[in-house]
This record gives sequence, C-alpha cells and structure tokens, in this order.
Amino acid sequence: MNISAIVAMLVMIITFLIVSIFLFIEFYKTKNKTKGYKKVRGKCVDYNKVFQKKIIGDVGQYWKYPIVVYEVDNKPYQITSRTSYGLGTPLKNKKFTVFYNPNNPNDAILANQHRLLFFIFVGFSIGILCMLYFLINDIILDNTTKYYKYRVTCNVNGYVYNETRETEAKSKDDALDLIKEKYKNWAATCEYEEVNANAD
Repeated sequence: MNISAIVAMLVMIITFLIVSIFLFIEFYKTKNKTKGYKKVRGKCVDYNKVFQKKIIGDVGQYWKYPIVVYEVDNKPYQITSRTSYGLGTPLKNKKFTVFYNPNNPNDAILANQHRLLFFIFVGFSIGILCMLYFLINDIILDNTTKYYKYRVTCNVNGYVYNETRETEAKSKDDALDLIKEKYKNWAATCEYEEVNANAD
C-alpha cells in the first residue's frame, strides 16, 4: 500500500473534518440567530463594489455586495449582504428575505447568508468525497496502470529470436499475460525475463 497515499488521505480527512466542523458551527450559529426573528421582504437599492480574491492564486476581481432596504412598521432599515455576487449579476431591485429582531429591527440578517454556508458545506463535502474516491481507487487500491519491460527469447526451429517488449498494465501478472499474448503462436518455445518493473 502506498504510504504517501495514506498520508495524503489522512491529511484530506483531517482537513475535511476541520472545515466541516467550522462550516457546520457557522451555519447553525447563523440559523439559530434568526429564531424568534420576524421575516420581511427587502429590496436591493445599491451595492458595494469590493476588489478581492476568492481562492489562493486567484488574481482577484471586483465583487458586488447588495445593500438591501426593508421596512418595519413603515420605517426603513438597511443591511449590507455579506454574500458577494459577480459584477455581471443584476442586483438593483432584486428582492431579498430579511430576518430582523422585533425588539431591534436594526439587528437583521439576510436569508441567503446561512443558505450560502449550507451550500458551501455541501459543495465542499462532495468535492472532498470525490477526491477521496479517486485517491482510494487509483492509488491505495493500486488500480493505476504502470509500465513493465520484459526480454523475450524464443527458440523456433533452431532460430533464436530475442526482443525486449514494454507494455502498460495494472500489475506484473497482467503485463506478462499481455506480452505472452503477442507470442502465443510460439508460446511453448519462449522464455520471459523481467528487465524492470516500476511496481511491487
């Protein structure tokens, strides 16, 4: 079993657990905060444009943060979204659901913020699980193909035929079977010597 693959898998699992716990806590903190809050529809009247990077190595670009106005008892209030949108996304007059504290309407949160955390959590989980699947399938289970080389010597009616053959296979036995298939007409007269193998 590939030790480096095991280490890589453990690092991915630990990273997955740490990020998952963080996202889970943030999601429920945000969701629980809205308990007892009332819901109202607000409208985007403007947005803040901020230049930032989304991922490591990203050259960065401008993102829009909607400014949403909502009314409580005919009094207007304003909240700026913590969720960003691309510059090409139309936001003016877009409707947003706002949860607000009935005792302090200035204390509010947009519904899309805890939904975003949930989608990030789901997307991150799927991504990590896919990477783990390919890691286990291709490395730990050793299902990747490798190159093998054999020197083939055949004695046919006194004539000695010698050739080095290289093939790609998942295992040494599979490689030898492929080599032998090429000389099946002379099978009884041939010998196979492994020159090198990059596995096992």
